[in-house]
Amino acid sequence: MTKDRLKKYKQLQKEYELLDERILSLELSSGDSVVDIVRGSSEQFPYKEQKISIRGYGSDKIPRLYRRRADCVAEMEAIEKFIDEIEDTLVWQLFTMKYIQGHTLKQAAVLTGYSERHTMRIINNFFDSFVCGNGSISANKIFASDET
Repeated sequence: MTKDRLKKYKQLQKEYELLDERILSLELSSGDSVVDIVRGSSEQFPYKEQKISIRGYGSDKIPRLYRRRADCVAEMEAIEKFIDEIEDTLVWQLFTMKYIQGHTLKQAAVLTGYSERHTMRIINNFFDSFVCGNGSISANKIFASDET
């Protein structure tokens, strides 16, 4: 997990809301859906033939929006899971306030009772202590540091 990826949480929330609105408006407009009638039979005897109406989307626009919304949800859940696994309560509070709730560093500092500079150091020290060679944070290093 990188700082840049964490910072995208609020943007992902906004994108999710926009996608929800777009999907709803497309579903309410009748122009994108199609209806067809097929023949089938009942499941039990007497297998009487009947007409069944099916409804779907005329284009792949709505399914694409659903997939994009699912991608947003997956990324937000990954960020939330990462933050939830932080065991240091102060670091967890700061990450929750800054990255999930969208507070500024100054607001997070005031809410935790630390200076803005000290708050920034705590966040930077967390990243510096647990950064792997590829720039992401290893959960193994987080848990391994508790044992020492």
